[in-house]
Amino acid sequence: MPMNAKGMSHDNEPGMDLSTDLADPTIQTNDHPERGRYEISVDGRLAGVSQYTLKAGVITLTHTEVGRAFDGRGLGSRLIADALDDARRLGRRVNPVCPFTARFIGSHPEYQDLVADASQGFIPPTTRSRRRTPDTRG
Repeated sequence: MPMNAKGMSHDNEPGMDLSTDLADPTIQTNDHPERGRYEISVDGRLAGVSQYTLKAGVITLTHTEVGRAFDGRGLGSRLIADALDDARRLGRRVNPVCPFTARFIGSHPEYQDLVADASQGFIPPTTRSRRRTPDTRG
């Protein structure tokens, strides 16, 4: 389902242009539950993914990456924000196993209430190196 910069846009008609500035690239985030991942695309090209599992109303975000051709555009943050907004909209809790996702939540207090065990207080993991897989390189 397409999402725009302000969050989810599930109610829009298929093919509707959600961009407000035609000079900017079209960026869309889509949930692909059959693949267990959110995908972000730029002008129709796959730019990144956030893999997840879903069990008992808890979405476990396991791995996030953006292809090298799309580095430095904030797409990883956009992808995670859209996934977290979707989790909130659907009433899901979040288990941020992915280090990037955990750091994102740690620096964005507005999402910390989504963490599945938020009663323990949210502590982001230490910084780890990023891995890339061939299917997201642009």
